[in-house]
Amino acid sequence: MSSPAGKLIRTVLRFADRAIPEKMRGENEILRKKLSVRYSGNQLSEAVKKYQKRNVRIYISVVSAALFMTAAALLYSAVSGENLVSIQRPKEGEGQKTVPVTVEAQADGTRVKGAVSITVLEESMTEEEKDRILDSFAGKLPDLVAPETDGKRLVTEDFSLPQSDGTGMISVVWESSDPVLISGDGLYDVLALAEEEEEVELQAHLTLDERERELSFPVVLRKDPSLYQASLLRKVKETAEELSADGEGDSISLPQELGENISLSWRTYDAGNAGMVAVAGIIAAFVVFSRRYSSAEREIRKYRQEIVRNFPSFIDKLVLLLNSGLTVISAMDKIAADYEKQAESEKVGPLAAEIAAIGRKVREMNASVTKEWKELSARAGINEIMRFSTIIEDNLHKGTVLAEKLEVEGNLLREREKKSVQEKMRMIDTKLTLPMILMLFSLVLVTVAPAMMQM
Repeated sequence: MSSPAGKLIRTVLRFADRAIPEKMRGENEILRKKLSVRYSGNQLSEAVKKYQKRNVRIYISVVSAALFMTAAALLYSAVSGENLVSIQRPKEGEGQKTVPVTVEAQADGTRVKGAVSITVLEESMTEEEKDRILDSFAGKLPDLVAPETDGKRLVTEDFSLPQSDGTGMISVVWESSDPVLISGDGLYDVLALAEEEEEVELQAHLTLDERERELSFPVVLRKDPSLYQASLLRKVKETAEELSADGEGDSISLPQELGENISLSWRTYDAGNAGMVAVAGIIAAFVVFSRRYSSAEREIRKYRQEIVRNFPSFIDKLVLLLNSGLTVISAMDKIAADYEKQAESEKVGPLAAEIAAIGRKVREMNASVTKEWKELSARAGINEIMRFSTIIEDNLHKGTVLAEKLEVEGNLLREREKKSVQEKMRMIDTKLTLPMILMLFSLVLVTVAPAMMQM
């Protein structure tokens, strides 16, 4: 995969391997403990890395899908929104409501589009509450307009002259000592500066119903060519705040223009779908995290099941060779050699691979047969192999009749497998009960519905 897309994918995977914590990818010690049932040495290390990389790919897929679907939902909400001319006010007793809208402003070839929320009020309050709210907001207003830095209140891209307190309760009227530089509407013109920076005194007149407050403070405007577009967008947001403060009439009329050169177009949007997609993505990532070891556990479970299922066949071969006159060591070596030859031309099962590995160790390293089989039973955690290794050890050291014991053990394993299959079949019957009931109900509904419609 040498294409640009392939290189990008490899770069993302390498970054994710470093960025995603080991706890999320799957802890080394836990994975090694689970996979040591089947692997050892370098194979174990490679298997651990394989499952960690697999979990990383799943995380990337889930996050990418969630981001894509969230963006699609937001785009759909923006495109499919309805054009607005007015917003219906809540009836008495329903309380205020907040309506998210997108607004597009155009002026002198510059187009700005943003999302704002308009709060439509319904509540009323006492005179004392109004005074307290006015005093509190008056104390916060200078820092809201331009936080103090090194003894100055500087006009930045975040600068605005709010027309309300944000809840729609308080309206604010502004006056400026130099309306050319900064108007009462919060629009500034850095091109009109005679020097690098100039100080402008702002006076705010706060009104909450019939209650009023006044305050003034200076701000410093500096030359900054990026402020024009920002001021246009702020003007749009201020208009939305003014609409939120409007408490009269059955509906709120949304203006189609601001001044002589600024046109506005309003559209509804609903971010609920995008939020649901984002939440679903978070839930999916959590599910992946909680099941990060499930693939390794599933592989080991399948590995054990295949060994147990094929073990009776191995015992039958061993009994046949023993009855033909071979010793235990010779019979096992012959079976192991057959499995090694078979592995050269085709893929063999886990039991055949384990027997072939034991045969190589016994033949090349003079290892103990019983010790190797006991290590396999301890590593795999399979009781059937433990009993088999005990029977082999008993034959080697005590001279008991091995073939008869192995034949009994093989029949026992085969009978146990038969019962396991029967139990699974009964479970299938149970699982099919509900679908059959639903199918029967659907059949009755299809049969009866036409007759009921004719009545």
